Amino acid sequence: MNKPFIIALNLAVFILLTTAVIPVAGQEQTGTINVEIVGLRNDSGHVLLALYNSAQGFPENRSKVFASASATIDHGLAFIKFNNVPYGIYAISVLHDENNNGDMDYGFMSIPTEGYGYSQNVRTGMTPPSFADCSFTLDSASKNITIRMIYF
Repeated sequence: MNKPFIIALNLAVFILLTTAVIPVAGQEQTGTINVEIVGLRNDSGHVLLALYNSAQGFPENRSKVFASASATIDHGLAFIKFNNVPYGIYAISVLHDENNNGDMDYGFMSIPTEGYGYSQNVRTGMTPPSFADCSFTLDSASKNITIRMIYF
């Protein structure tokens, strides 16, 4: 082989390798968050998920949600996938909306009558958990989260 061809080939390989490894400036890396919800007490209604990317509004203010989704329940399990999520810090709140009214229902003494849960499986007392307690980092192509439901 001639020398100019070898130089051109090496240059082409170098360009291919460096562009495959280094993201283009201004291009955000994204991943997928796969959420498995376990411990649902029945298959009634839907599971509602809210994905937050900041403490502001977490866990109940729907106007501050980064992304939301709902899923059907099958044999006490539900699965939701959030695609093309920018790398960063997130927290998830979950509601088992058994009567499909879109809201958490409360009974005597304001005790929830429907199930709920949070990323990191944080259990709370009388107040909602903090974003920091529930947060996780998305820094790869895929992140798997399992959330166990809480019922009273």
